[in-house]
Amino acid sequence: MPFLRKHWFLSAYLLVLAAAMAWPEPGAAGGVLHLDVLKRWCIAGIFLCAGLVLPSQKLLGAVQAWRTHALVQGLSFVLAPLLGLAVAWLAGLAGAPPAVQAGLLILACLPTTIGSCVALAGLAGGNQGIALVNSVLGNLLGLVATPLLVTLLVGRSGSVAVGTVIAQLALLAALPVALGQLARLPAAAFLERHRARIGIVSGLLLLLVLLGIFSDLARSGLGSGAVLAAAACLILHLALAAAAWTIAAGCARADRIAITLTSSQKTAALGIPLISLLFAGDPALPLLLLPVVVYHIVQMIVGSLAASRLAGHASV
Repeated sequence: MPFLRKHWFLSAYLLVLAAAMAWPEPGAAGGVLHLDVLKRWCIAGIFLCAGLVLPSQKLLGAVQAWRTHALVQGLSFVLAPLLGLAVAWLAGLAGAPPAVQAGLLILACLPTTIGSCVALAGLAGGNQGIALVNSVLGNLLGLVATPLLVTLLVGRSGSVAVGTVIAQLALLAALPVALGQLARLPAAAFLERHRARIGIVSGLLLLLVLLGIFSDLARSGLGSGAVLAAAACLILHLALAAAAWTIAAGCARADRIAITLTSSQKTAALGIPLISLLFAGDPALPLLLLPVVVYHIVQMIVGSLAASRLAGHASV
């Protein structure tokens, strides 16, 4: 069917979400699919696919586009926390408990995702080089910026394993991209002919990562207040995406898509461990984690819809 072909990733995403919620055991940590082990390899595979399809000159140009990177990081670490303050205040007026409000503030201070923003940028016809560079850069900056912002806005402080995270970024992101670029040297023409197939592989790897995440969530439960948290997360995500799209109006279309998708995403990979560290032993920990968990679902649904629409209107 034309609709399914056009929106294959969104359709597959909803199937993965439904399967995880209905039967979480196989995909959860320790399940028969061992997705908790495969997750790292899947993320590395997403970056390998990006390295395979990105022309070296385009990637080098993305690295040098420092104004674009400053814009993305400014949206992530300046505008997003300001919007987070407003959304948390509105959520409080609607009856959200203080822990959920604090969770929304912490969420707004997180960097972009590792992997999914790159995969979605590719699906949407955006500049994957910009998404890739800012995925790594944002998570490196987030090691310092996020704890400082959380301390300022929420009043908790703590430390993160900087060396460990840097090593993971090098292993899961930088190395696969470098290998992909090396593979392009003798096979650029072949890889260009199969760019669409490589994009599908990248999307399938992302779906495996999401199956593991959603299965863990379904097994542990989303907790109370999920509906209110979902509404707040949707408002925050749409406001941030709309602001990014508007601010990037003067950029090339592919760059504008990458800027919008990258700056409006927030990583649960750093958010969940950070909140668990800063609020260890706090009985409100599940409510503090709830916005990060729900935002991940919201951003993937919205991002999938946006990617399908943007890819289908390349001339807009």
